[in-house]
Amino acid sequence: MSATKPFDEVAIRMYREDPALAADMLNACLEDGDTEGFLLALRHVSNAVELEARHTDKALRGVLGHVGSKE
Repeated sequence: MSATKPFDEVAIRMYREDPALAADMLNACLEDGDTEGFLLALRHVSNAVELEARHTDKALRGVLGHVGSKE
């Protein structure tokens, strides 16, 4: 199963916004024995998690950057 870039981006966004959907997709692939689908979904989920971590890290740096400032 070869995904296209627009599909990848949509899947990553959907899994980032709805982690339960990501879990459901992974479980469905496992139950169906769809190894290729599972690996594709896992790639999308890992990208979604990475994007969320980057977003959180950036937000924390912004907040923590003000800690200790004398403003």
